[in-house]
Amino acid sequence: MANSERHQKLYEAIKDKHGLPASIAMTLAISSGAGSVDEIRFLADLILSFRNIRFQGYANGAKGVILRADYSDGGLDANYYIDFSFQQRFRNAAPKTTDWRVDLAIYVYSKFPKEAQLIHSLALEYDGHPSHYLETKVKSQMVRDAYILKDQCMQVSRISADMAKDDPGLIKKAIRSSIRFHVKTHKMTVAETARLAKNGVAILRTDFPENKITGRKTRDPWVDCPICKGKGEFGYYPCKLCESHGTLPTSKLSSINIADFFEVRCPACGLTPRKSCTQCNGRGTMDHLKALQYTIKHYRDN
Repeated sequence: MANSERHQKLYEAIKDKHGLPASIAMTLAISSGAGSVDEIRFLADLILSFRNIRFQGYANGAKGVILRADYSDGGLDANYYIDFSFQQRFRNAAPKTTDWRVDLAIYVYSKFPKEAQLIHSLALEYDGHPSHYLETKVKSQMVRDAYILKDQCMQVSRISADMAKDDPGLIKKAIRSSIRFHVKTHKMTVAETARLAKNGVAILRTDFPENKITGRKTRDPWVDCPICKGKGEFGYYPCKLCESHGTLPTSKLSSINIADFFEVRCPACGLTPRKSCTQCNGRGTMDHLKALQYTIKHYRDN
């Protein structure tokens, strides 16, 4: 079935867990050269706990596959379903550049009250290759994550190979918790809408922005700030982008120039730049990644 020893290794590793259709799909994902065996095995195990996993189609031509699973949130009827899109590609609007890509995009859909509706999406990036930790690579990935958040309203979670190996249960719980929260919110919204309609209350539709994946109107959710990662501060100073809140509405991201935040105030200088500072060489500012590393090292206990 598999055309190489590498593919056969992957197939044998997951066929007993997922059944024939899913294992074929996983092998196809590998056959395009996208993703390592360890990465696909981890992602396959990640979705094992979901119900009725089946092959749905191809993502980005032959570069990846889509698996679908039912989701019932503890009930008997599966009123929701989840699409797992491997090697999902997003358009990069910058000229002469390649498209953005993530290892796994997860889309949660509701089957009711009428047509399928996207209610949640998130993405995972498996950092298994040493090049992922080079400074230039880290910077480019931060820019990519910010643009995906801006354009797709999708938060990218990064997972190291050690984390995937040592504590995969934590990752599974985090994903299921995120899905459960949005499903619960959707159920409450549907129930409240039905209650208001029953009582003859007019329901005003807000002109929400259009989701670029489905073409449908969506909410303007608040997400973690892509600069301070939800901490409310960066480089030991209040984050200018989210104004120390740690979160901001996705609609605000469209007007942000990420390049404006590459240089931040030096956390080693304090309030006043010092010419004798060895961290910033007296400039009073430093690269945002270096500032973050300095802050983590020196203010971990604060």
